[in-house]
Amino acid sequence: PNYAFVFDQNGTCIFHPEAEKNGKNIFDFTSLNPSDTLITNKSGFNETVALSEYLQLDVIRFVKPLKLEGINWYVCINFPKMIADENVNKVKQHASAIYLITTFILVFIFYLFNRANRKEYLEKEALVADKNNLLLENEKVHKENALIQLQQLKEQINPHFLFNTLNSLYMLIDVDAPKAKKFTLNLSKIYRYLIDPPQENIVPLSDELSFIEQYIFLQMTRFNQELQFSIEIEDDSGLIKNIPYLSLQICIENVIKHNLATIASPLKSRIIVKKDAVFIINNLQKKTSTEQSNNFGLKYLQSIYNYYSKKDFKTFEENGEFICILPLIE
Repeated sequence: PNYAFVFDQNGTCIFHPEAEKNGKNIFDFTSLNPSDTLITNKSGFNETVALSEYLQLDVIRFVKPLKLEGINWYVCINFPKMIADENVNKVKQHASAIYLITTFILVFIFYLFNRANRKEYLEKEALVADKNNLLLENEKVHKENALIQLQQLKEQINPHFLFNTLNSLYMLIDVDAPKAKKFTLNLSKIYRYLIDPPQENIVPLSDELSFIEQYIFLQMTRFNQELQFSIEIEDDSGLIKNIPYLSLQICIENVIKHNLATIASPLKSRIIVKKDAVFIINNLQKKTSTEQSNNFGLKYLQSIYNYYSKKDFKTFEENGEFICILPLIE
């Protein structure tokens, strides 16, 4: 009929022979009081006589601190009083043995608990490592796709662009020799920029603006008064941030490719630099028929922005204008 239960310093029952009492407050369903946990004698435990809520008879209760690492618990060992009266010393001897056995069992339970927690922690660490590896692989795939699309884009730009610019240069040589020299200089700078792409596929906005100014000069030479371009800096802080390589050229080329441009109705394009994005805006003068496009340029830009986790790259039409928003990358 002897039994024991364990509770913490707040009275919450950790272990009781009646499982339904686990988790409840022992001060509510037993005769124990918080003062019973104050050990003031040299024996190291308190001894009281009380009516057992479990056996429904008088028992001698021994309450003793059960201190584990970082935890203050108490063990309460109960003996029927009729047995205790026969041999109190023997009972006390048994109480010490039960205390030691209970302590050993609890330490063993803690060992198993900590071992299970350690195993779970290691499994979670392994899952996190696998997830990180998958994210790295995903980023690597995005980057490789961007490089492939960039190469396809360059292969698409170079022959077409070179043919048109050389044809314009040929016509300029006899008409305006000084302008032809400037044209040739800008053309060489453009190709130097094209043959040396950055490893991460992003460049400072200031570099991309210098390149697009040279590109626009060549286009203005070809189309004369049919095109109008402007670059507006609304926030200087945007100039030190990054932008996808060739992004401005891709946008301007699309503007020229898909819209009509005449002297009577020129095609107007604005490049506006803001704090966190560049806006490219042009008036809509759609061609009735355009060359078939495989959208390499836009796919390349989307791939770069995906790689850098930028979600606000967008193109849309509004109030007779076509607007492209290129987010800046820190």
